Amino acid sequence: MSLQTERSGRSSLKTLKYKNRHAVLQYLRKHDSASVAEIAKHTSLSKMTVHNIMEHYLSIGLVHEAGKGDSTDEGGKKPKLFAFNPDYRYIFSVRIVEQSLSSALTNLHGEISASHTAFHGQDTSLEDIMRLIRESFVTLTKRRKVLPEHCLGAVVGCHGIIDVDRGVCVISPHFVSWGNEVPVRKMVQDLLPAGIPIYLDNWMRYHAYGELKTRTDHADRFFLIGTEYDGLAGGLVSEGKLHHGELCLSGEVGHMVVDPSNLEVCHCGGRGCLEVAVSPRRLEERARTLRDAHPESLLFRDKPRREVSFDAILRASNAGDKLACSLVDGVVRPFAIAINNLVYSCDPGLFIIQGEYAKAGDYFLNRLRERVNNLTLLRMKKSINIEYSTLDEEHSLIGGACYLADRYFEEASAFE
Repeated sequence: MSLQTERSGRSSLKTLKYKNRHAVLQYLRKHDSASVAEIAKHTSLSKMTVHNIMEHYLSIGLVHEAGKGDSTDEGGKKPKLFAFNPDYRYIFSVRIVEQSLSSALTNLHGEISASHTAFHGQDTSLEDIMRLIRESFVTLTKRRKVLPEHCLGAVVGCHGIIDVDRGVCVISPHFVSWGNEVPVRKMVQDLLPAGIPIYLDNWMRYHAYGELKTRTDHADRFFLIGTEYDGLAGGLVSEGKLHHGELCLSGEVGHMVVDPSNLEVCHCGGRGCLEVAVSPRRLEERARTLRDAHPESLLFRDKPRREVSFDAILRASNAGDKLACSLVDGVVRPFAIAINNLVYSCDPGLFIIQGEYAKAGDYFLNRLRERVNNLTLLRMKKSINIEYSTLDEEHSLIGGACYLADRYFEEASAFE
């Protein structure tokens, strides 16, 4: 046998070993517990192979015993059950938004064991953001009394256009002082324990992944539209995976042009963007200009001159106030145009609205569904499903942690 043939044989055996370990671990990650016989049956591996793999995982703590199963119909000893150990390692998850930096330590199921929020000013410098990340990591690891080397990895979600392959923030409209082409991943790597993987993405995409991991209907293809007080972004999930696109612009629906006649300049420098057309802040400003013409409206009756909030507009629309309904109809139109365009470009089947508009209530949602299904030819076949998210913003931290864990356990190094 030649040396080259021998090396090729060793490589094939190593690949097969990793493939078998991967199959066993992925089965355990999807089930609460299982016996060797059950795992062998569903992975088409021999019981001896599964037993040996289980011994390996028990020795490193990635799997633990989980009691006894039921006896077979023929009786006999109850089989040992095994379960994936979500506390084998922890994940450090960070979300950077305009006024705050939130962080959490999670286990490998994305369950938060400790969290921390640091508030900062508008357009905070990159150096100060990095300092807050480092301080958050130290604070959380000390609080949970965990060793830095037990960190499986870190995931960072922030505003802006993110090149996930290079780990670069191409541009962040809410953090102008950062400049362009910022190597955020490399900067975070320099702050945290050496050698751990760092993932960087737009925080709204991680929230979309959080939706995926917490849904009970097993929907794995949808588009999340995340609405903020003065911004809008999104994320496309298809076949259980985040989609980024060639230029990592997938999901940047806030900068889809829906009203070319609108001359107001967006954060991105363009005009006619969706996030300008539906901004809660601008909706409030629009309402204030109508006070004198509509003193009878619920928005102004017995209210101070300046008090017109986004929440008040939503409440009044749900109460049937004509002015509030008209204002909400004004944002329904650009929302519907954007969703209609997304239906024809990526056909997700389900749209989830998160953030500020997720608390809009029945009037907004019913009008949006009506308008979308009257715009698209697909109304002849089926209705476009639009619903509100029930998850709060911390699920971007959970989603990011779950994304990192899923990616990690797809890599061969996890099964050595």
